[in-house]
Amino acid sequence: MTEWQDPSEGTSFADPVVGWAVYSDGEARAIDTDSSGEAMPLSPNVKDRRTYHPGQISGTPLPSEKTPGAAAEDS
Repeated sequence: MTEWQDPSEGTSFADPVVGWAVYSDGEARAIDTDSSGEAMPLSPNVKDRRTYHPGQISGTPLPSEKTPGAAAEDS
């Protein structure tokens, strides 16, 4: 899964990862799709996004959060 927040709306979004793009330098980027089915590698420089296995503990904070679940509790 990949999850991100829209700071202007204070809303969290989550989508399944449908694949991985692996580059010759060893970098790997998750591939996401939108509602129309367009697939694209995710940008690695977005601060408010995390990619995780669906079985991972949900209390793991996003990089911009100081405490787990802070964004969900604030809304």
